[in-house]
Amino acid sequence: MHRLFCILSLSLFLVACHHTPQFEISGVIEGAENQTLTVEHLGLRQTTMLDSLILKADGKFRFRLTKPQNPDFYRLAFGEKKLIIAVDSTETITLHTDAHGLNFASVEGSEQTNEITKLRCSLRDSSLEVHKQYAKRLILNNPLSLAAYYALYQQKNGEYVFNPLLKDDLVCYRAVATAWNMRYPNYERTRSLYNITSEIVKQDKQNRSNTAIRQMINESENAFLDIENPDENGDICKLSSLRGGWIVLDFSCLNEQGSAAYILRLREVYNKYHSKNLNIFSVSADRSQLLWEESATNLPWTTVWQDMTAEKNALITYNVTELPTLFLFDKNGNVLSRYKDIESLEKDLTKLIK
Repeated sequence: MHRLFCILSLSLFLVACHHTPQFEISGVIEGAENQTLTVEHLGLRQTTMLDSLILKADGKFRFRLTKPQNPDFYRLAFGEKKLIIAVDSTETITLHTDAHGLNFASVEGSEQTNEITKLRCSLRDSSLEVHKQYAKRLILNNPLSLAAYYALYQQKNGEYVFNPLLKDDLVCYRAVATAWNMRYPNYERTRSLYNITSEIVKQDKQNRSNTAIRQMINESENAFLDIENPDENGDICKLSSLRGGWIVLDFSCLNEQGSAAYILRLREVYNKYHSKNLNIFSVSADRSQLLWEESATNLPWTTVWQDMTAEKNALITYNVTELPTLFLFDKNGNVLSRYKDIESLEKDLTKLIK
C-alpha cells in the first residue's frame, strides 16, 4: 500500500511537471570545451543563476526552464561572454556560434532577442546621437516589445541613454509605460516603469505650472498675483499686504479629515519663523462658511474663505488641483516653489531663513 502511494505521488508529480509551461534554450557553442555555461534570470532587482553545465567538445547544450508568466529577460554566459535572451511567447530558442561570438550571436525562435542584440551593437558601434535615434524609432514602432523596454535602460559610460527628465526622452518612457500598463498592469516591471514615468510627468506639470505663475506675476501691473477675499470677520484681506516679508500661501480646508493635524503642523512653522518676518496667508476652501468661521477665529495668521461658486477663484488663479497646496514667496513677492506637504516646505525654510 505504501509502495502504491509513492508510485501514485510520483506519477502526479511527473504529470504536474509535464504540464508546467516551459521554454528551451539550446544550440552549439564551438571552441568552448570545458567552459561552464550558465543561464540566468535578469530580474528587476537581482540576477539569479538558474542552471549550468560544462560544455563538451561538440559544444552542444540544452536548458529547459519554467516559462515566465510575463515577458522577461534571461542571459547565457560563460566567462566574460554574455548573451541577453528575451522570452515572451517563445517555446524554443536555438543558436549556433563560437566561443568568441556569444556576446552578439543571432538566434532562431526569438526575434526580440535579435532586436536587443542589434541595440547592443548599435550602442557599441555608433555615436550616442545616432544610436538614440535608432532606439527611439524602435521604441515608438513597438512600445510593447521587450526590446523597447530594454532600450530605455541601456547605458553608455555609466549614464543612461534615455533620460526621462528630458522632454523628448519622456515621450519614449510614456509610450512604453502606457503600452505595458495596458497589457501587463500587475507586472512588477510595469509598475516600476509606470510609477517612474507618472512621477516625472507629475513633476513636469508642476514645474510648468510654477513657470506659468511666475510669468503671470511678471506680467502683472503690480508684479503680484493678488488675492482679495473676506476673513472670518467679513473684512477683505489682500495677499499683497504681506509683501516685504516671507509669505507662505496656503490652500487648504479647516474642517476636513486630517485638517487638525495639518493645521497643527502649520502652526509650528508659524511659531518658529514668524519672528523672522514670515507670515502665512491661508485660503480655505471649506464647504461650510459657518464652520470655517468658527475654526478660523483661533488662528494667529490671516485666513480667508474662498466661495467656490464665485467668479474670481484664487484656486484657479494659482492652478491648485489638490489640497493642501502651498507656495513660498520671497520678500520681493517672487514665487520660489510649490509644495504638497509642510515637510517639504520646512526643508526649504530651514535653508532660506536663518
